[in-house]
This record gives sequence, structure tokens and C-alpha cells, in this order.
Amino acid sequence: ASDVDAAVLRFRQSHDIAEDEADVLEKMAQMAVSHPDTCRFFAEGNRVVNEVSLMADGELERPDRVVFADGETWVVDFKTGAPVPQNVAQVKNYCRAVAAMGHPAVSGWLLYLHPNGLEVVKAE
Repeated sequence: ASDVDAAVLRFRQSHDIAEDEADVLEKMAQMAVSHPDTCRFFAEGNRVVNEVSLMADGELERPDRVVFADGETWVVDFKTGAPVPQNVAQVKNYCRAVAAMGHPAVSGWLLYLHPNGLEVVKAE
């Protein structure tokens, strides 16, 4: 959570985006890391892997973020646009693969980022 400003700056420099676009990205990132339902995914002290490769249903998959914290494992995927059932199915596949590796209490989460808000969906 404390890295949002630096991460947006690195992204802006490497992708040559305008300052106003960077401002929108920063706003969306701040919403994700500070939202009451999602701030735990970005808490200090968690072990995190980003875009780790894993096998799910015989396919190589890459969830955006897997968080290991106090006996729980959260699989988090970031999306834009409206929620669709395929996204939930995708994250459920990720969860099955992570659980098969022996990680405890695996749950999946979709964070739909929008310039004016954040929608959080549990993949059930």
C-alpha cells in the first residue's frame, strides 16, 4: 500500500502515459489498497507473489496476486469493466490450483477497478 505513488511513477515512465492518465491510475490504486474489504490484501507483513505461474486444469495460468497471511490464502485478480461469470470461473480455477499445493483457507477475489469506484466480488 505504501508503494502506490512510486509504482504509478514507474509505470508512467515505462509506458509513456500522460499525467492525467497517471492520476486516474493512482486514484484507482489508492482505492484498492485502502478499501475496507481489500486493504488486507496489501497489508505489511503478508507474503505476496505477483503473476506467479501455476497449472490449473492442465493450463498454465497466472493470477495477478496471491497473498499468504495468518493461515489464509487470498487469490486476487484485477479487472476493469463490468463483472462477468467467466472472471469468477477463472479465479476459482486459480484457487483450486493454489489449494492443491497445500495452502490453507484459499479464497478468490476480483477487484473491478473503475475511475469512480471499486467493485469487490468474492469468487464463490
